[in-house]
This record gives sequence, C-alpha cells and structure tokens, in this order.
Amino acid sequence: MEAQDPLAELVVDADAIDRVALAHTLRNRIAIDKASARLVIGDGYSSLNAKCKVLALLLAQKAARLLQVSDTETLSYKDLVSHSGIPEGTVAPALKGLKDAHHVAQDGSKAYYVPNASLLRAIRLFDDNGEAP
Repeated sequence: MEAQDPLAELVVDADAIDRVALAHTLRNRIAIDKASARLVIGDGYSSLNAKCKVLALLLAQKAARLLQVSDTETLSYKDLVSHSGIPEGTVAPALKGLKDAHHVAQDGSKAYYVPNASLLRAIRLFDDNGEAP
C-alpha cells in the first residue's frame, strides 16, 4: 500500500467556495432577488460599519453569481455608492482599505469583486456583531 504524499494536503482547489460561511455572513444582512438579481438590504445591514457594508455588497454579488442569478460577481464604484446607502466620500476609503488588505480586487473595467482566494479572509472581517475590527 502506498503512503499518501504529505505534500498532497497543500493542494487546494482555488475555486472551491465555502458557501456555508458566505451564507452565514450575509444572512439577515443582504438577500438576492431571484427574478432581478437585485441586492435586497436586510435589517442586519444597518448595524455594519462602512467597510463591512461595502464588503457585504460585494460578497452578496459573488453569491448571486455562484447561484447563477447574476452573470457577474463585480460591482462598479457607482453601484457600490448607490446600493450601500453611505456617502461617496465614505465608500472610497472603505474600498481603498479593503483593496490594500487584498480582500477585494478590481477587474479590467475597474469594477470591484472578492477574489475566491480572499473569500474566507474577507468573511473573517465580520465578527459576531457584524462589524470589522
């Protein structure tokens, strides 16, 4: 019988998504309208700080794509401002902080998204109270 290569445990599927953690993070904060793919703000969203509000929107958009409700997992800066309910002058620094920490990235059209490799680190920004540390 061959022994398992100890290095095999280092191999991961970069596309594997922890759907349970994503669902738990978004529950009662943001839902996704099945017919329109519109993000629907829930009661728990209002208690989030600005950084977590922006991140929650990006995570919800990623979930919409994973559920095949939306064709894209990205949101433009303009969409983030309009959906978040927070001032443009607050969204920009929140995005900069998330991008600098490698929780979010931008595609070729400058739209924002949460890369699969950053998903669990991004989710960990939410503590039990739904706020970033």
